[in-house]
Amino acid sequence: MSKKFLQILKYLILLLLAGVLLFFAFRGQDIAKMWEGIKNANFIWIGLALLVSFVSHWSRGVRWILLIKPLGYEPSKANAVAAVFIGYLANLAFPRMGEVTRCASLRKTDKIPVESLLGTVVAERALDLFCLGIVLFLTIIFQAELIFDFLNQYLFNPITQKVVGNSGILLFTLAIGVALVVTLYYIFKKYQEMILANKLAGKITNLFNGIKNGVLSIFKLEKPGLFIFHTILIWGGYFLSTWLFFYSIEATSHLGPSIALFALVLSSLGMAAPVQGGIGAVHYMVSQGLLLFGIGINDGLVYATILHSSQTLLVLVMGAIALLYLLKVNTKRNSIKEILTPDNIIASDDKS
Repeated sequence: MSKKFLQILKYLILLLLAGVLLFFAFRGQDIAKMWEGIKNANFIWIGLALLVSFVSHWSRGVRWILLIKPLGYEPSKANAVAAVFIGYLANLAFPRMGEVTRCASLRKTDKIPVESLLGTVVAERALDLFCLGIVLFLTIIFQAELIFDFLNQYLFNPITQKVVGNSGILLFTLAIGVALVVTLYYIFKKYQEMILANKLAGKITNLFNGIKNGVLSIFKLEKPGLFIFHTILIWGGYFLSTWLFFYSIEATSHLGPSIALFALVLSSLGMAAPVQGGIGAVHYMVSQGLLLFGIGINDGLVYATILHSSQTLLVLVMGAIALLYLLKVNTKRNSIKEILTPDNIIASDDKS
């Protein structure tokens, strides 16, 4: 079975999963009424929300430069921001591909080793998880009882039931995993010199060292205050845009900032789902969460659709502009193809 066929099959499975989530989200709803709600939305508020979102994405690109500088490189702001948007664009096609894609694009423009860039992205993701935890903590403070009811119903109880029902399988899998790690470590220690002498092993070692250096760059920042500022700007922008989208339709226009925090948590969890661009997952999570605050499922889906579709449109437009920008920066037109299909990144780094 060819690698290309497996990639297509994976894409189709993920697309099918997104379709299933959309089906469950919109099942039994009045689509005509929803479309009417979307058409009557206040596009001024939507425009303001998208402007704030753009500033957040721009800030992420600028913050990325601060992580890269301790590695001895300093890409331009235009290149870093363009790479971020290209990464978002890639995520619309294949979940989690965006991280690799934006590193590949910046390697093309600034000749920075991909393995080091991947390390900075890992550090970013860890920091984003921490920030999401802070947002969740603040949400719980303001809406504790409602939040716990929602999490118990849609997250903790389903997970607990699955864990209890499959405890034997989980323990067996954990034991096999631990035994495998111990065995690999023993083999590595015993045959370390022979393994490291292998060319492929050397590439893998360089990859891990690059990733390690990229991750550690967060502890070697030249301007930690500026890094914190951009982190606050990124997540503050996410929060503000989520709140501004409330004003786009009458049904949610009365909701306050604490509920916007909750909607931000839900939409972030939806975007983290293993489907293209959070399709279906965001719609389901956000619409179900807004039920807690008296927003009907139909209106909740209208809000979630406006939120998700607007952000997707922003990514499509800015991602296309970023690709055109890279066509101008790179002299070879096929470099764009290489950026969007980074299958041999490690190998190509050896040649650069």
